[in-house]
Amino acid sequence: MSEEHARSTVLQDAPAAQEGTKLAESLQFTLTSMAERLIIQSNAKVVVVKGREGAYIVEFAMHEADTEQARRHRLLDKDVITLDLSVRTSSILQNANIRYIGQLVQLTEREFLTRKNAGRKPLVELRRVLNPLGLDFGMSVEGWAPPSQRE
Repeated sequence: MSEEHARSTVLQDAPAAQEGTKLAESLQFTLTSMAERLIIQSNAKVVVVKGREGAYIVEFAMHEADTEQARRHRLLDKDVITLDLSVRTSSILQNANIRYIGQLVQLTEREFLTRKNAGRKPLVELRRVLNPLGLDFGMSVEGWAPPSQRE
């Protein structure tokens, strides 16, 4: 959800209690400002609801899909050096110019095994390190590009 779309949603969802009074306008302005800050700072979906006796309740929930994709991209952006690999496996990746986890998981097992000095042990080691992260060989990483290739 874009920041502008989220802001307009907040403005549409914020009811004007006791229209015409300065208190209601001030309250709505304050809630809208708070909601906008929440959207900007936490990528949150903000819902402003009129409760009993004119009280306002502000609820927000993280966009799970956006958060999950951002988390996955941050993980894919990490340098393979951070994976705590053996010297042999690290050398294989370095010689193949595989610097980021995202580049590694795009390879199939067969493609990895074609690299110089790659074999069953480095493959098993990489699977052991990648699986707890929810990653594996041959993954499609749609929308991701290595940080060095981004504009």
